[in-house]
Amino acid sequence: MGYQVEARCGECGSSFTTECEGGMFYHLVRCDACGKIRHIAFAELGLLHLRYLKGIPKPYGVKIEEREIAPISEDEYYSAVEATAGTCRCGGNYCLDAPLRCPECGSERVEEGKIVEVFD
Repeated sequence: MGYQVEARCGECGSSFTTECEGGMFYHLVRCDACGKIRHIAFAELGLLHLRYLKGIPKPYGVKIEEREIAPISEDEYYSAVEATAGTCRCGGNYCLDAPLRCPECGSERVEEGKIVEVFD
């Protein structure tokens, strides 16, 4: 489940609100160069997401077992999600594990504070 959090930059002192983690229906990817966020909906991933679900332990795989699709590993799936996300306008790559960055100075020295909102 994703959430929105108050954050503070340890470099420039800027305070801001940002999203963390994905939701029940999407992955949150972040640019590894500038920190910009992009959502990748499971519907956008289509068969790729079903192949991943088929390969994980039950209960998710139960409904998918009937379908004639080949499962994929977690590593294969995450690589494919990042490939689908593509590149940011700044030239960086959208990644599932890119660090949170300050929107003012780009520093990775960011401290998460209070959770403001939780998403599905």
